[in-house]
Amino acid sequence: MNKILNSDFFLIAIICVSILTSLLVLTTLYIRRRSKLELKDRYDSDRKMVELEYMRKNMEMQLYDISRKLEESEHRWRDINHLVITSQNKLEAKNYNKGKVAPNDFLDSIGISNARDFEIEPRQVFYLTPFNTDYNETFFSVRSTCEKLRLNCIRGDEEFVPNDVFSVILKQIVKSRFLIANITGRNPNVMYELGVAHALGKPTIIIAKNFTDIPFDLNNKRIIIFDETEDLSLKLENSINDLLVSREI
Repeated sequence: MNKILNSDFFLIAIICVSILTSLLVLTTLYIRRRSKLELKDRYDSDRKMVELEYMRKNMEMQLYDISRKLEESEHRWRDINHLVITSQNKLEAKNYNKGKVAPNDFLDSIGISNARDFEIEPRQVFYLTPFNTDYNETFFSVRSTCEKLRLNCIRGDEEFVPNDVFSVILKQIVKSRFLIANITGRNPNVMYELGVAHALGKPTIIIAKNFTDIPFDLNNKRIIIFDETEDLSLKLENSINDLLVSREI
């Protein structure tokens, strides 16, 4: 009798071990398959991100190329940028309390409400530009010109921001003594930030690369059309000096 019980117990034990082993094997296979699927999904997601970034850059360059062709003459440039020119003229004609920004609901919604956020940094110049390496040479020329005049020129992508970049850019717009905006290529982010700066009454100098052989000039001293960086440096230095000795800032 005991032999039979032992035999049955041994058989049951073997069956339980077999079941547990099968479950372990199935669980391992499931985990491996899940890991492979997750790895594949991650790879597909990364690949899609790369493809989207490539498409974005390609479309951006096409937009810049179209803008360049549309702005090959002074008449076309004025026609395309008439709103920027008009707003810049009106901004220059009015004294905006030396560029100091008053608190408002819009800034408060962005998180700019502390009194220190509205203190002007007397030597800080904020540079609005597309975040594209093609514009680095222009930025370096602008920064060099500012340093020559003992001014600190910064741009929005020099500080790592994990989430909301716009709030940081807007804070720098408010704190800066004045702005320099590169509207070459009509980048939508730059145009929007420039519009916000105009609405806040910040003194601005607008620059744009001229793609014709002979650079043209505008009546407004705060709009600079340049051909080469040397040309930009000279014109920008004159505009900044004019701005510094005026009552606007």
